[in-house]
Amino acid sequence: VAALGLESVRFVHPESTDLALGHLRNVSIDAARGDFFCRWDGGHYSHPERMERQLARMLERDAGACFLTDHLQLLEDHRLLFWIDWTGGGRIDGMQKYVPGTAMLARDAGVRYPEDRPHNDRGDDSALLGTLLESVPVVHLEDAGHLWLYTFRGDDISAREHQARMNELGAPREFVGEREQRIRETLAHYPIPRPALVVGCDGPAFAVA
Repeated sequence: VAALGLESVRFVHPESTDLALGHLRNVSIDAARGDFFCRWDGGHYSHPERMERQLARMLERDAGACFLTDHLQLLEDHRLLFWIDWTGGGRIDGMQKYVPGTAMLARDAGVRYPEDRPHNDRGDDSALLGTLLESVPVVHLEDAGHLWLYTFRGDDISAREHQARMNELGAPREFVGEREQRIRETLAHYPIPRPALVVGCDGPAFAVA
């Protein structure tokens, strides 16, 4: 821990090794000391400015929660990187446009993850989002997909069919190309396998060595 510079990190040990995912996330909420929580998945990567940007939007709008509507997605086994736009280029609205795994919420929002789901279920993120939308003002950051990189290694609990559906929301090559400099600067923060090919839904855009 000291070698990694994590002296300020607190490790919390739950009472059981077989708790549902939502229960484990509630354990972390109960252990947190701040006024805001940020969903932080060790299997994916967040930009150094992600929390700052989401919190600023919440404070600006006096909101109880904030989500991204875009993210980068890496198919690690194929070394393909997409920009995923959950709004479908503005066609999708409502609950479906938010990326559930990018939640930031205020402690006083008073919501919790469901604890009665299977141990490896990911639907608790969507359940939390639904509860938030019914109880507090929810804001979003759009065109900020570089702030969060979702990695699919081919062996996690998300089905490949889900990944294929997500890739249908991939931004086109022109959109990705217009953000090439931003994407290249962002990827300097992420230890992804290289070379990788950044692609649009309609074909390759550029390579990152």
